[in-house]
Amino acid sequence: MAESISWLFSIDVAGGPTVAGKGVVALDAYDKLSVEVPAKAGNAAGSADVEVHPAAAAGAVSLLAVTAATYAPGVTYKIGTGNAAKTFALDGPLLLVGSGAVGLLGSPTPVKVAFENDTADPVIIGILVGRDATA
Repeated sequence: MAESISWLFSIDVAGGPTVAGKGVVALDAYDKLSVEVPAKAGNAAGSADVEVHPAAAAGAVSLLAVTAATYAPGVTYKIGTGNAAKTFALDGPLLLVGSGAVGLLGSPTPVKVAFENDTADPVIIGILVGRDATA
């Protein structure tokens, strides 16, 4: 594995516990994407389909991070196709570390993520994908 990505999170409850974690993921490759999802135009939500894992690429995604410049009601993402597609609100950052966690999004490894923006302002989405490049 030629690349490594360090990750770290901390969640503090006021007057309560702290949950924290950190680690390093060894990878063959990573992609960093920045995409603008256009604002709603008339009655139509703005949309952007993003290829997060090349369909022809071997290997599996073992890290997926999705962030937005702003989190607003009306910004969603869909993973999967047909009846298996699931839509989620992008109301906070998404961080999945490990092939098991990424597997929660379905099998096979997600190739595309479809974003919709039903707000009056465009939204910048940041995506970091880490993957093995071998089968």
